[in-house]
Amino acid sequence: MVAVRANFSVTLGRGQESPVRRADEVLAAQPLQDWQTIAWSEGAKGWWRAKFLALRCWRVDGDGTRHVGWLIGQRPGRGQHGDWKHFWSDFPANTPLAVLVEYAPRRHWVEQYHEEAKTELGWDQYQGRRWDGFHRHAITVMLSYSFWSGWKGGSGSTAKGADGRGPLFPPRPDRRRVPLPEVHRRVSEWLRCAAIGELITLDLIDRYCSRKL
Repeated sequence: MVAVRANFSVTLGRGQESPVRRADEVLAAQPLQDWQTIAWSEGAKGWWRAKFLALRCWRVDGDGTRHVGWLIGQRPGRGQHGDWKHFWSDFPANTPLAVLVEYAPRRHWVEQYHEEAKTELGWDQYQGRRWDGFHRHAITVMLSYSFWSGWKGGSGSTAKGADGRGPLFPPRPDRRRVPLPEVHRRVSEWLRCAAIGELITLDLIDRYCSRKL
């Protein structure tokens, strides 16, 4: 599920005789009664609602290749203000509109990940030139972020270091100035502690099961 521009090229037919049109033109031509009002998230001022419509069609590449998928349109409801939005998805043909709408705003979580990964885990501090080096850096950051998010969500507090005296990532204004090696050292310590805790848990489970058998 990705957001696309208004001039995103789509066609309603698979054959080459079907004309290629802009996404906004195709959606604007649909009957008003086909649009459905859906609430997809609860905000500070109540539920966010809008009109949505999904069309099964084909996107057209620059070389004319056609790929089947969903063109999703979002427009303000009656009495509301805002811009039209357009999305493209490769969900299966039997996907309900409510599911498509629920996935559309998830791009904000991706943006949040990029922001926190850069400020917390050094995502933007890689200065190498090799592609495999960047991959290792990216994997380290993604795994660290996953453990960090899961740890915070499970414990209700910021993960602490091995000595238990303070958080691995203490809140301070100069966080972005922490050198990348120091960030990776803290992450390695964190992952090591998490792995040891998981191994101990698995060992206790195995011993318990062995006694029961």
